Amino acid sequence: MEIFKWLPRVNANSNVEFAIRKAKFGDGYEQVSGAGIHPKSMRWNVDFVGSEKYITDIIAFLDRHAGHQPFIWQPPLANKGLFRCETYKYQAIDYKSYALSTEFIEAHAP
Repeated sequence: MEIFKWLPRVNANSNVEFAIRKAKFGDGYEQVSGAGIHPKSMRWNVDFVGSEKYITDIIAFLDRHAGHQPFIWQPPLANKGLFRCETYKYQAIDYKSYALSTEFIEAHAP
């Protein structure tokens, strides 16, 4: 399994979701429990800025994984884990600088 080695800009941000089950009752009571063996999931918005080669190397890595094959990445304030990237977008900033925006989705091991 490949390791994602590029460092994102300092503005990476995450959304953390917990898988839960809820049962609401007529009197307002709500019963809540965790769902599944991996109840916590992270999604990270990660941006990169750099030269044409720097950005095309990242795009080639993401294209090799084709949105469904996980890779190893260590997000800020978290342990290394498995992630996927289903979408990305890039743009030219000027004639020699480019930006790449991605969303890394946690992919739990079976």
